[in-house]
Amino acid sequence: MLPSVNPRLLTAAALLVLVLAGCGGGASADELVDESVAATSAVESFHLVIDVENVETSDSGLSLTFVDGDVLVPDRLEGKVGGTFLGLW
Repeated sequence: MLPSVNPRLLTAAALLVLVLAGCGGGASADELVDESVAATSAVESFHLVIDVENVETSDSGLSLTFVDGDVLVPDRLEGKVGGTFLGLW
């Protein structure tokens, strides 16, 4: 399994950006975006969990219901993906 980024650290960083943006008088929006891009660019891997509820059938008939896996930046993904075809499991 790949090492993952601590979700609490990501949450704290996101909250800090929001607080700083709401305070005004600090960094501009462009500066905040640049800082955020720099911080997230340093992430080498992360764990991904997506759980979709009340999925409607798409035009193709395929609908994504969940993803659970590990991402290794820039080009690796290992995990499980689930969905429905024409509303059937």
